[in-house]
Order: sequence, then structure tokens, then C-alpha cells
Amino acid sequence: MQEQPEGKKIINNIKKHNFSTFTKILIFLFIFFLISFFSIKLLSNKIKNQISLRTKNFFENKLERKITYDKLHISTDFIELKNLLILEKKSEKEFASIKEIKVIFDIFPLLKKSDIIFDRIFFEKSRINFYKNFNWNFKDIIDLIGESHKPFYQRMIFREIKTKELDILIKTLKNELFFKNSNIDISHSINSTDFDIKAVSEIFAILNSKNTLTAKAQINSKIKIIDEIEMLDILNLSFENFEYENLKFSYGEIRGKYIKDKSLNLNIDIKDLSGYKMTKIYNLINSSYKKIYSKDIDISSQIDIQMNVEIEKNNRFNFEIISDEFTLNSKINYIENKSMWNFKTKNYYFKFESYSGKQKITSNFSETLNKFITEFIIKAETEFKKTSEVL
Repeated sequence: MQEQPEGKKIINNIKKHNFSTFTKILIFLFIFFLISFFSIKLLSNKIKNQISLRTKNFFENKLERKITYDKLHISTDFIELKNLLILEKKSEKEFASIKEIKVIFDIFPLLKKSDIIFDRIFFEKSRINFYKNFNWNFKDIIDLIGESHKPFYQRMIFREIKTKELDILIKTLKNELFFKNSNIDISHSINSTDFDIKAVSEIFAILNSKNTLTAKAQINSKIKIIDEIEMLDILNLSFENFEYENLKFSYGEIRGKYIKDKSLNLNIDIKDLSGYKMTKIYNLINSSYKKIYSKDIDISSQIDIQMNVEIEKNNRFNFEIISDEFTLNSKINYIENKSMWNFKTKNYYFKFESYSGKQKITSNFSETLNKFITEFIIKAETEFKKTSEVL
């Protein structure tokens, strides 16, 4: 006797039992929904594969860049992508690689014909290489996005961007800046001009093709952006084990505020500063001092310093440096055309005052050294004025 198919067996077993009509309907619905679920799941996977393939082909054709990845998961409220690799335009060189991207979004604004809102964008173990010869190597990607009549902050349709172990290389013809193991957290309320930025990174740099810089940096800041940065509030920017050419310090901290077209205020603390005796400016001052007094300036090789800077655009430039070895403060008013510089050590003092071109010097240095310092001050004031004009 021929064996019945499995599906017919199930139906016959149901018939043998004296189920009520209601129970039979429930069983039918259960089987129907079970079959429907697996059919939809299979269809959904096919749709996802089609979306994935078409998206990949679109970007590869538009950007002329090869794009590969291992896994793409699409849901109603998030997208997850693993082992993404994007190559340079028409090249086999790596532009960006990301171990994992997870994008959590809110689709409800789409029902109102509004922009989709990204609740959270997370990157893990990523590397991005930015190069510039004549143009930046991501210009084609920016061009693809296109221009918008909306200001920058309205185009930022995310609430949080977070990275873990991100490496960023920024390279131009003469400069190279590498941020290693960067953990970044950018938070933002939709349609707000305010952005909170927190970041930790190891920094390695080559400047002017020869000067090296290394440090570990951490920042906590608030930025106000419309189309450009309108305000930057540095709550804390710290550096550990900083080295630049011969300059070194174990710890440095910066706090301050920048307001576009108005002002810049900075408070800087530096611990265990050394190597400054090998800088050009120190050697110039020390050589002039030595010619007169036949000895080097009496100052420690390692010092702690505090610096305060206050700049008002086209108005004034004030700063001071305080340490156990010396103090230096300056007040420059460009509107009233006057300035004052005051320098003191344990044994020496120098005060320079200028008003409408008239100069007054009070000092226990020699005339030769006074003249050298005065020339340096005039040059410095010219450079400070340029800084004041571009705020």
C-alpha cells in the first residue's frame, strides 16, 4: 500500500479527532501563518539580497570604487554591516575599512514625508585614509551627496555618532596627521545647532615634512554650528606625554571659548615643560644676553607654566605667562593704539609701554638687550594683529 504524503497524514489525523469548528479554524490559521512566515522570511532575504546588490552596484558604478563586505542585516529599525572595505577611486588601495557598522534609525518621520532620523551610528575598529594632492581623495563622495539649501545643522539628521578604535590618517604634501585608537562620541538634538563632542586619541604627526609630534589627547567640548562653527566651548582638552621637536611636557590642559567674529579666550596649564632652551627664540634671546653678561640666562631646564590668552577681533590682544621662574604679561589695544609688556624674573625686569607711536622702556637690562627685545615686541604685535583680524 502506497504511503500517504506527510501533509495528507496531518489532515487525516485532524479529521479523526472530533475538533470543534472553532478549533479547526485555529489550527488552520496556525499552519497558514507558519507557512506565510517562512515564505515572507525567504522573500525578505531575497529582497535584502537584491537591495544589497543594487546598492553596492550603484555606488561602485557612481564612485568607480570597489566595495566589499561580509554581512548585511536590514531590519525595520536598524542596519548592520560587517567587514566593509572601500577602495580608492579606480585603484586597489584601501580608502576605508570598518569591522562593524550599526545604524539605528526612526522610520516614522518618513510617514510624514520628512527625513529619516538616525538615532545612533556606531563604528567599530575602523580606519579611514584621507589624502590630498590637488583635491581630497573623498571629493567624489562629497559631490555625490550634492549641495543643499539647508544649513549644515539641519542636514545632520542623527542623534549620536560613536566610534570605537577608529584610526584616521590625514595626509597632504608636507603634513601627515594620524589619530590612532580614537574613541569619539558626537551627540546632537535634531534641528539643534549644538553638538557635544567627546574624544580620546593617540596623535602622531609629521609637520612640514620634518617636525614630529606625538601625544595622547582627550577632549570634551560643545560646538555651535549653523553653516560654519559659530561657537566652540572647550570644556577640557588635555595632552599627555606631548613631544614636538625638542619641546616636551608630561601633561597639558586647555580650557577656553571661541565665538566667531568676536573673541577667543584660552587658559593653558603645562606641567614639566622641557626642551624650550633648544628653540630658536630662546637661543636668540640667550645669545644676546650672553654677549652682554658673559653667561647664560639663569632659568631651570624644566618648568611648569600657566598661560592665559584673551583676543577680541580688531580690538585687543592680551596674554600672560606665569611660572616659578618668571612672569610675562602683555596688553595690546589696537583701537587706542597702545600696548604694554611686562617681564620679571628673580633678578631682572623689563617693561615696555607704547602709545600712539611713543615708547617708554623701564629695565635693568643693557641698552643693547633692550633694543633687541623692543624689536621682537614690535614684530610680535604685528603677528598678533593678524591673528586678531581673522577671528
